Amino acid sequence: MSGNMFSKLIGLMQNDISSEEIYTEVCNIVGKKIPYQSATLYIYDGEKKSLNQEFIVGLDVVDLITEFDFGGGTGFSGWVIKQKQPVIVSNLPHIQVQRKTQFKSFAALPLWVGKQLLGVLNLGHSERGKYSKSDIKLFKILAGEISITLHYILIRKKLTTLESDIKNIESELKKQDEKLNELKDSAAIGEVVLKIKNEINKPLSSILGLAEILELSIHTLSPKRIKETLHALITESKRMEKILNSKI
Repeated sequence: MSGNMFSKLIGLMQNDISSEEIYTEVCNIVGKKIPYQSATLYIYDGEKKSLNQEFIVGLDVVDLITEFDFGGGTGFSGWVIKQKQPVIVSNLPHIQVQRKTQFKSFAALPLWVGKQLLGVLNLGHSERGKYSKSDIKLFKILAGEISITLHYILIRKKLTTLESDIKNIESELKKQDEKLNELKDSAAIGEVVLKIKNEINKPLSSILGLAEILELSIHTLSPKRIKETLHALITESKRMEKILNSKI
């Protein structure tokens, strides 16, 4: 996958294409160097310490001993990820079940970048001897270049997730800011209401007092005194009206 082919892959990685399209191109390029009928890519989940099936080419999932867990996930891939070099089986026995293809040749390429485990790529073929130990060097080169590609994809996914998280946080902050502004507005309104209440209390008290006096004494008060009381009521009412109008 070196030379022009790898340059092509780098070009694809720089474009905004889906991970599945990149996986497809990786498998196409691998197929030009290593024959296979089925290929399965597993991604390692560091938090759960297990493999997840990510991408499949062909009729069958490529793995062996799927009923066992080797500590890195079920199947032979769980053991392969602990290795630092490709694993090749050139003549598998005819004991595989629930498969449309009886694999005779099997290769597993553990994918690492430095000390970071990324996953494993398994290849399968129905013919014996398709892979041999003499291919180890080529498989190592391919595994290294696939690892770089995969590392890029995983970083891009993390960035996409982070961007989404940031947008969600920004949206939540905006909502909280709007709520805060509403609370500030409510607080400001409350202050105005309190101030108005305090300012109108005096004229309102005067009006109430004068009204009570007028109600209780109207039959005994002289017309002049009644007129004066009514005038005082009007004066205090206008005063209260002026306070209210100045605050609107």
